[in-house]
Amino acid sequence: MKKVIDMFLLVLLLTSGAFADQLIMKDGDVVNGTTVGIKGGKLMFKSDTLGTLKVDIAKIAKLETENALPMILVDEEKSVERKLKIDDDVVTVITGGSSKVVKAGDIKDFGEHCRDPYKFVKSFQGDFGMALREGNTEKTSFTTDFKFEAENPNWIYAAYFNSRYGRQTNNGVSTTTDDEKKAGGRVGRKVSKRFSYYGAVDFEIDPVEEIDYLATLTAGVGMRWVETDHVKYENRFGFGYQRMKEYQQAAESSPIASLESDLRYKINSSVDFQQLTIYRPVLDDFQQYRITADTAFLMYLNESQSIYFKIGVKHDYNSQASDNVEKLDTYYFSNIGFKF
Repeated sequence: MKKVIDMFLLVLLLTSGAFADQLIMKDGDVVNGTTVGIKGGKLMFKSDTLGTLKVDIAKIAKLETENALPMILVDEEKSVERKLKIDDDVVTVITGGSSKVVKAGDIKDFGEHCRDPYKFVKSFQGDFGMALREGNTEKTSFTTDFKFEAENPNWIYAAYFNSRYGRQTNNGVSTTTDDEKKAGGRVGRKVSKRFSYYGAVDFEIDPVEEIDYLATLTAGVGMRWVETDHVKYENRFGFGYQRMKEYQQAAESSPIASLESDLRYKINSSVDFQQLTIYRPVLDDFQQYRITADTAFLMYLNESQSIYFKIGVKHDYNSQASDNVEKLDTYYFSNIGFKF
């Protein structure tokens, strides 16, 4: 517990400043809020206290958007995700890690209203690092995590792969202390902005915990309760089957339920918080279940947010564990990763 508290205190020290755009006018007025876009040569700026403002770009002294928004320049047909920076009449558009100075009149459109409704918003992240494991072993292991997501107004695609591997040598004898591999994918079809249905498949092998393989197939519904620029929270509930084979035992199939809680929170422009909890009970014996809770902070190391440092803790509880295997494993991890 002390390790978790120390980790949270470290993050709090590193995450100063509220997440918001700051608009500074040439007459000295300062407004905090969110840039909505540009329409008819005027900047649309949303303030919690003043509502949505329409501001002449020529009257802006300084502005730099925290979020990238769809933008179409005069020589383009389709929108590109860009950030906007205005500094004493110099207008700069930022795409990924590159920037370009333009005239205000070169921005044909800017904001969510010009997004291609069928274009997928894609993200890929991968990280590598070390994890201290408490449970079946007290040793450090090497970790790799990869995650891909793509979404448009109609479909949601997600896939992942992660692994952990560790060895130790005692009295000249080398043994494996961690050897877990997990992979899976999910396809969702949106019915409305908040409601969807999905199908998912997951596969796991872990010789250290005497799991030759564990395969699950689930289908269900998802409800996205909150979706803003800063917060996304979704629950997924489904049913399916799992087939598990443990070391020197026959494979068994069981009906299962699946309940997931998925929270993403952008603390500010430099730090993201992620929390995913998955609970899967066996329907014909509720004494058998698995719970995975993965909590992490991503701290971006560059302006384009393509490189990050990730710290967190993961709890993995398996009530079905063999007699000589611990039911609860806890990992404290720190990784370096990339995202695009």
